[in-house]
Amino acid sequence: MHKTLLSLPLFLFLSACILLKDNETYNHDEVCAGLKRQMIFNTVNSNITGESLRYPNSRLKELYLENNCQ
Repeated sequence: MHKTLLSLPLFLFLSACILLKDNETYNHDEVCAGLKRQMIFNTVNSNITGESLRYPNSRLKELYLENNCQ
């Protein structure tokens, strides 16, 4: 599994790291970009590892639409 994760492009791995720190605020564009990056990462990662996802793409899509992301 580690070899598989290491073979992922670095930008994809880094984009999947969503920062969730206390007392930080994110603007609308950052929220939308984070949701989109997580959906992409989920698709790629689940195809490679077969692991279940913490936040499935269906829920992320709902959040994407609720936040008026386009």
